[in-house]
Amino acid sequence: MKKSNKSERDQWISIKKNIHSYAVNDAWEQAFDLFRKRIDRKFLVPLDNIINLRAHSGEGFVIITIHCALIETFASFKYGKVFNHRYNDQKDPSYQYNDSRQIFINFLHDEDIFENHFFVVENGNKVIDKPFKANDFYSNVRCALVHEGKTRKNWTINVRPKNVSNNCFIKKVGGKYKLYRTFLHKALRKYVDIYIDDLRKQGNEQGRKHFGRKMDHIYELKQNNLDWWKPPVSEFVSQEWD
Repeated sequence: MKKSNKSERDQWISIKKNIHSYAVNDAWEQAFDLFRKRIDRKFLVPLDNIINLRAHSGEGFVIITIHCALIETFASFKYGKVFNHRYNDQKDPSYQYNDSRQIFINFLHDEDIFENHFFVVENGNKVIDKPFKANDFYSNVRCALVHEGKTRKNWTINVRPKNVSNNCFIKKVGGKYKLYRTFLHKALRKYVDIYIDDLRKQGNEQGRKHFGRKMDHIYELKQNNLDWWKPPVSEFVSQEWD
C-alpha cells in the first residue's frame, strides 16, 4: 500500500468500497496491510524501541501488559468477537462478549506459537494446559498486571534466559514461573505473519468475515456491503465501542 495522508479510518472506508466478496483480491491485500501497519505502528515498533534500549530497569511490566492487550486483540480478530461490557446472551449477537477469559484462553490453546507452552502434541493428539496452564497465565499475569500492576503466585517477568537453544518464553525454575518478555515479543511478531497468511487461504471465508467485522469495529463503522455484521447492526442492543 502506498503511503497515504488519509487517516486509518478513511483508508479502511476506501478499501471496503472494493471488497465485494470474500475472494481475496487487491482490496483484501490492502486491508491486511493496513492491519499489519496498525499493529506495527501502535504496538510492536514502540515495544521494539523499549526492548532495544536494553535498560533492564523494570520495563518488563509495561512490555507484558501490552503483550496481553495484543493477545486479546489477536483473539478477537481470529474469532470475530466484539467487546460489549453490557453483553446479554439473551439479547445480543453471539459475536459480542463481556468476559475476556474464554477467548484469551482459547487463543492460547489454539495458536501454534503457544505450542510447548500451553499445549503439547502427543501421539498426534493435542493435550492442553501442558506444561503450563493457560488460565494461570491469564489470572496471574494478564489480570494481575491490568488490574493490580503486579504479577501473582510466583510468576515473574524476566529479560531472557541464559544458555538456551530455543525461544520458549516460559520456564519453571525452582518454584517460580519465569516469563521471558523478549521471547514472547518475538512470538507475537511471528503471529502477525501467520495470521495474515491464514487469512489469504482459499476456503477461509469465515476468517475474512471475522477480520472485516473487527476492522469495522475498530473504526466504529456499522455498515457493510457483505454479511459480516449479521445479525444486522440494527439488531444491536447496548453496543459499546471499546
